[in-house]
Amino acid sequence: MNDFISESIHPAIRISHDTTFNTSKDLLHVHDNGYEIFFFISGDVKFFFETSIYKLEPGDVLLIPPNTLHGYSVKNSLNYERIPLHIQQTALLTMFPAETSLIKIFQDRDHRILHLNDSAAKYFIEYSNVIIHFEKNKPYGCDILSHAYLRVLLSIIIDTYKHVPYTANNVSPDIIRNAIDYINIHLKEELTVQVIADALYVSTSWLTHLFKKHMGISVWNYVIIQRLLLARTLLENGKTVMEACLESGFSNYAHFNKAFSKTFNISPKKFQKDCQSNHMIP
Repeated sequence: MNDFISESIHPAIRISHDTTFNTSKDLLHVHDNGYEIFFFISGDVKFFFETSIYKLEPGDVLLIPPNTLHGYSVKNSLNYERIPLHIQQTALLTMFPAETSLIKIFQDRDHRILHLNDSAAKYFIEYSNVIIHFEKNKPYGCDILSHAYLRVLLSIIIDTYKHVPYTANNVSPDIIRNAIDYINIHLKEELTVQVIADALYVSTSWLTHLFKKHMGISVWNYVIIQRLLLARTLLENGKTVMEACLESGFSNYAHFNKAFSKTFNISPKKFQKDCQSNHMIP
């Protein structure tokens, strides 16, 4: 399965200001140890996030929690400009007290896409570039200065979340949205592409064609990815490897073990032991 990656965030805080000048497609991926604040500046971009495809508008901000599937496609050669900010969970927890924690905002499933007005967007870009400059040139006191500007960036996000309700431009075709909804609801049950197609009253060939076209991934690989992400969460929550295998919808342990190891570069048994060790640390 080569159309999905699981990525760890290193170092604790990572920010860049990127521009792409050609068509491209980012693999569906997740960050397993931190959060992403994705600020969109320009371009003809469709972004898959959670269960939907969005046509991004300049100023849109996506708040992407750990283990949340996302990816983008650039449709033409217009400049695709964006600022992705990645923060490990431990770093985010230390930056704000519990009562203003950004993690609470990330957990609000109904408001994970925001929109900065022109003034807020201008400051977000300006302060981001200042942080990038500090990180690149390492002047004396750059760590203190970077964190100060980073707090301002995060405060802009918090203020926008509190005061500016926003509905993003969801362009998911009905068949894709319905297929993803059906998969998520029935993920732990017996699933085949035929079962999904029958539930949607379409042919398997039509479903397969449209899903690959819009998602860049096959229907079945999407099912496997979601099951693996669920299995990893179950292991993190104390389930045994066999329990995680069965409760995430896998009926064949050997297949589960192979897919998990290949996708996350660690066996489920080793991952479970690491989780247990981390939970034992005071």
